[in-house]
Amino acid sequence: MPDALDDLLQTFLTSDVDAKRGLLETEPALLEPQAAERLDDWARAWSEQDDAEKSRPCAAHAALLRACAEQGVAAVFDAMAATAQAPDLAGRLMAALTAETWNETRRLLEADPELLGAPALAILGQIRDAQEDPGARAQVEEHLVLFHRCAEVGVAAAFAEKLRPAEVSGGETGELGDLLARIGPMQDDPLRAPEVVGLCDRALALVDRPTQDRLWATLQGQRAIALQRLGDLAGDPAVLAEAVRGDDAALEVFTREAMSADWAMIQMNRANALQLLGDLAGDPGVLAEAVRGYDATLEVFTREAMPAEWATTQQNRANALQRLGALGGDPGVLEEAVRSYDAALEVRTREAMPADWATTQSNRANGLQRLGGLAGDPGVLEEAVRGYDAALEVRTREAMPADWATTQSNRASALQSLGKLAGNPNVLAEAVQGFSAALEVRTREAMPADWAATQSNRANALQRLGDLAGDPSVLEEAVKGYDAALEVRTREAMPPDWAATQQNRANALSSLVRLAGDPGLLEEAMQGYDAALEVFTREAMPADWATTQQNRANALRSLGELAEDPGVLEEAVRGYDAALEVRTREAMPADWAATQQNRASALLTQARLLKRRDDPGAAARAADAAAAGYDLALSGTSRDDAPATWATIRHNLANVEDFRFDLSGDREALAL
Repeated sequence: MPDALDDLLQTFLTSDVDAKRGLLETEPALLEPQAAERLDDWARAWSEQDDAEKSRPCAAHAALLRACAEQGVAAVFDAMAATAQAPDLAGRLMAALTAETWNETRRLLEADPELLGAPALAILGQIRDAQEDPGARAQVEEHLVLFHRCAEVGVAAAFAEKLRPAEVSGGETGELGDLLARIGPMQDDPLRAPEVVGLCDRALALVDRPTQDRLWATLQGQRAIALQRLGDLAGDPAVLAEAVRGDDAALEVFTREAMSADWAMIQMNRANALQLLGDLAGDPGVLAEAVRGYDATLEVFTREAMPAEWATTQQNRANALQRLGALGGDPGVLEEAVRSYDAALEVRTREAMPADWATTQSNRANGLQRLGGLAGDPGVLEEAVRGYDAALEVRTREAMPADWATTQSNRASALQSLGKLAGNPNVLAEAVQGFSAALEVRTREAMPADWAATQSNRANALQRLGDLAGDPSVLEEAVKGYDAALEVRTREAMPPDWAATQQNRANALSSLVRLAGDPGLLEEAMQGYDAALEVFTREAMPADWATTQQNRANALRSLGELAEDPGVLEEAVRGYDAALEVRTREAMPADWAATQQNRASALLTQARLLKRRDDPGAAARAADAAAAGYDLALSGTSRDDAPATWATIRHNLANVEDFRFDLSGDREALAL
């Protein structure tokens, strides 16, 4: 049967357009998913052999098969003919789309300007939007962007500036030609990013910038994309910063005036790198710069001219806004992120682009999850869960197992926040079940990094559940989950993830201390925080450094309460003070208020211990400092946005006043 399908596909590949349509109408096997998948296999095989000229037609024909399976053979071919206003435009368009070489595509476009008209471009857009396979979609998208550019600046200029080093090289031979030929087939493979960087470096050393400026800029852009992938995988800010510099170099040549589409694409790539860098470094300024980059991109990628690119940029912009809003604790920024996702969904509809619709629904739910967690609003968190449920209508385990697992994990995170907010162990237990479901796909063997991340997230939910239920066995299971994650998240391979997991494990141990009263566990927790701080330095990752300082201070506060030691509580206060060096009211108002509240709680506990030790003067000073801290926390907490937190701070202030009243009575009695 496979041989019969292969023979049929070979006939399909070499037939003219009319014969292709006839085969599609008489051979139902061509419309089965296996046929397009087989062409994808051939395309990948040729690509691995660095033969793009044979890979491209296979991928393009796979895209055609999927479009016909989705819309119907007659609908696709009849729409081509009807929209084209000429009976043979469909055939001419297919010839250009499936040409053996880019030079052949260029020759066809130069000989037939009608291929660049609105009807032909509309047909290409329909074919692209019907693709669910990312590789097939990318192949059609590449042609569509090129055809748009040809219509804008002319065929010769568009092909000269096309962002493929081997295709803007002017036909170089020798070492440079060999390097460019090697870069082309591997530049879209994330796993080959280190090779791409090395090859681009070697090629750049051979390029004469004054006479080959477009090739020089193209290589800079491709090198930047590879560096972005490397920096993301390694969690390395320096590599991501180098990627941004590469995009800056490319923009010296690809100006908006001369090459607007390429300028916009580089702006978006640069913004993507900035978003990763700002996320990793916890730097709101870098994230804000990423948002500005997306805004610049949208000046060219308008909804009217390039709706798919406009929607993609809106989504990427929303992702950056989401991280910026979470970092600064700003509900307004998170709400803007949700609006940007809503804009993307105007184009990314379920009917036209089901896979992209599901992706945006999932990302929108991520934004709602952050907003609901920040505002303490169960209604927003419930809306986030509904968004994940919508995404799962398309992202089924059978059709898209990896995306299904990701969405299950994110949904579980929203349930975890909802369960914590509502104090509902059943919701937290459902969150644990969601993470467990994700682990059915995210196995250690198949997806070690995702397996470790999900183990860590499941442990987070178990930690919340154990805290709420007061169950040491659940907390012990959480610690085991973190230990499992650390088998993959080593300091050498994944330093930021290793540090985050060390910190979360320490948090679970601190909770165990409160339940079991074991100071030895707290010492182990402190070692975990100190380990995390080896990676989370103030210079490299200030936001994570501040979070770890606060969590370490929380553990010291627990130890001080357990040991009834005011000195340990004083050390906790110093930890909160360190965190507040980064968690300023201006930059991170929500985190600033939370840290002020925790610091005040440590001071109030210290005041009570000092009173018991017959040191009313020191107790009064600690109580005064606690009251001042709670006042600051209250000033940074909105009653409307976070009513539960606001009420807790008011209650704590009342406790301070009661303590002061009792202390003043004791002091008056002593004076008598």
